[in-house]
Amino acid sequence: MKISFYVLLLLLLVSSSCKNQEMEHALAEMKVELSETEKLIQNNNLALEASQKRILLYEEVEQNLVQASNEDFTLHVDKTEDDQLRLSLWEYPNPTSKLPQIVLYSGEIKKTGNWGVKQYSFDEKEQRFIVETVPLRRGSKRYHVFLERLDSGVPKYYGKMTDLKTSQR
Repeated sequence: MKISFYVLLLLLLVSSSCKNQEMEHALAEMKVELSETEKLIQNNNLALEASQKRILLYEEVEQNLVQASNEDFTLHVDKTEDDQLRLSLWEYPNPTSKLPQIVLYSGEIKKTGNWGVKQYSFDEKEQRFIVETVPLRRGSKRYHVFLERLDSGVPKYYGKMTDLKTSQR
């Protein structure tokens, strides 16, 4: 009888040990699933924040002044509802449906000469971005568009762009 009691006790201990191992394994799997779910929620929150920022960028536009692109950049120069000039710049190959890499406010317009040439300049720290629009001919509504980037006054980029605003009409 003593032997059967010890055998029964041994079987209970082994059974209990197996159940603990199963529980620990199930707990580890749940931790992995929870971690993956948490990462998914964080990614969804980041995507939602980006969407909200894109919506805000489009909502604050009162008037689009320049839309242009080339093989390096796509840009928009907008007048916002609070009367600021804003430059939005997307580096190729990022589409305009994503957030722009560069957004600068408080730009200035400088009209040069009587041909209708305009320079939109935007400063940030040591960088200056200049968007220049030059009519094809006097009084034309089609423009040549140029983008120039200066770092500490030193030219770092200069490129001709396609005027998307008039080429889409």
